[in-house]
Amino acid sequence: MAANIGAGKTAYQSDSRAGRTHSLPYCVAAVLLAGKMSYDFFDEPFAGKKPLAELMAKVSVETDKTFTSGYPAKSPCRITVTLADGSKVESARDYPRGDPKDPLSDAELEDKLKEYFFFARDKKEAASVIDRLWKLEREPSIDWLVEPLKRRRL
Repeated sequence: MAANIGAGKTAYQSDSRAGRTHSLPYCVAAVLLAGKMSYDFFDEPFAGKKPLAELMAKVSVETDKTFTSGYPAKSPCRITVTLADGSKVESARDYPRGDPKDPLSDAELEDKLKEYFFFARDKKEAASVIDRLWKLEREPSIDWLVEPLKRRRL
């Protein structure tokens, strides 16, 4: 399923943010280039970097029958990077990180929220939102959570 959606013809010529977020070649090349993935990498100027396009052209996506036969009970993925000297680095997983079968820890959730709280004005505001989220069942409404999202249109 991922290969069908994320590696079609348009995956190598992603001209929109949405196209880049669903492009396996784009995501793999971005991580290889930057060493991590960031929310901002789907926008300019990062998305227009020439080395990124050159690296994307080197990414190939293949399906593996043993992987696809396990879907949807599992969502296996394997990434193999062949280095210039011919050696290979490989990583594989059966479930996406954050899946109920491979959940994030509380600390990982908080770190992820802090990184993607683009609407938070500062670390203090982000910490306050996180604290309130952990106690969401005590909140009379979620207007306080939705309001900051109105500061920036997605």
